[in-house]
Amino acid sequence: MPGWRDFMAAFDGERSLPNGRVENVTLSSWQRVLDLVDEVAVASRFKAHGTDHPMPERATELFASDLLLGTLNVLLEFDIRINFFPLDETSIDFDIDSRQLVNQGCLDVVAGFICQLGQAIGQPVIVSSEADDDDVLVRYDPGADRFEPGARTRVRS
Repeated sequence: MPGWRDFMAAFDGERSLPNGRVENVTLSSWQRVLDLVDEVAVASRFKAHGTDHPMPERATELFASDLLLGTLNVLLEFDIRINFFPLDETSIDFDIDSRQLVNQGCLDVVAGFICQLGQAIGQPVIVSSEADDDDVLVRYDPGADRFEPGARTRVRS
């Protein structure tokens, strides 16, 4: 798990909504997301077009025409919220409010969830700057079971 100091170095003071993504996925990967949320979330809800909807049980429901552009809100321990955006069946997109990560315990919850997500899907999870998806802050590699710092990370002494 990343340490608090390394995390702060990776985010370099950026206290915003970093983007997370898993690329080259399928509908079955989205099903694994729903299963993971069902297993570990304290609470969750699905909202589309300003209206709450029942939590989808099947990934195909996320992409139904009347629910397109919805948001899957996932609440973890310490009131940490991760928002998933089912925009496309081939990419899992989410954001994290880094302002909620006020200590190592909160960071451990998010890092643990990212690990579980990467392992469930079997693909790397990339967290990048809110303003630039190419500005990778940190990457989780499920094959190596470790976090790798992004290119702009500086180690603070």
